Amino acid sequence: MDYNGKEVFAGENRLFVNIDCHLSLSIRDVDIEDFQLVKAKTGIGKEENVGSNTEDGAFFWCPIDSNGNVVPSIPQDASEFSVRLTYKVPSNAKEGYLVNWGEYFGPVVWELTNR
Repeated sequence: MDYNGKEVFAGENRLFVNIDCHLSLSIRDVDIEDFQLVKAKTGIGKEENVGSNTEDGAFFWCPIDSNGNVVPSIPQDASEFSVRLTYKVPSNAKEGYLVNWGEYFGPVVWELTNR
């Protein structure tokens, strides 16, 4: 689903991967849209995306609760929160690293459970 609740298809040889993240900081201290899903730890400016955070229809995110249910928003005064990042990736991709301003998290490995 996109931000308007419309179903989005990944396309041929592509799929969407959901990555649930718990962040221990204020929502004011991070721009969720800056998270990239890259192939390897390479260094700032040298990353190769697995899933683009800038391509139209290829990246979505939403706040979630501790059970993984989508919630309407993140309280501005929260000191920690969870989000689901959704990236369009090649169907043969199996892992990547989340990176945000030079900080790498992972590797993130996914398995296909439903097509």
